[in-house]
Amino acid sequence: MKKILAVLAVTFIAGAVAARPADNVAQELMKLENDWAKAGLAGDAVALEKMLAPDYVYTNPEADTATRSEMINGMKSGATKYDTFKVEDMKVHVYGDAAVVTGKATTTGMENGKHIDDVVRFTDTWVKRNGKWACAATQVTRVPKK
Repeated sequence: MKKILAVLAVTFIAGAVAARPADNVAQELMKLENDWAKAGLAGDAVALEKMLAPDYVYTNPEADTATRSEMINGMKSGATKYDTFKVEDMKVHVYGDAAVVTGKATTTGMENGKHIDDVVRFTDTWVKRNGKWACAATQVTRVPKK
């Protein structure tokens, strides 16, 4: 009986220790997602530039794509200006040096001369390169207004 309890205790402790790194990564990535929203509100292209991988690609609800430089230039030029940018309902799935974050974003403001007032579901794919997380891809789907 003592042997069984010892094995169960070791198994439990090993499982708890193994779960911590993924929990830490999840917290780090959710913080990055919130930092992204703050950067969007502030029009902080420099902060955005640090978060996006060099080969980043964004796919919007209309299936149009934008590169990292197009996203950053849109913010720098003022073509993209947010009045509201809120992320919530995030879930993180970690796969070693890659992770997927899903969630909901609410945005209002202007994009390329058009008023936006959207709620979207997003999927961000993050990769860890040289010890730092960077977003490699974003896919968004508009939530229909009721």
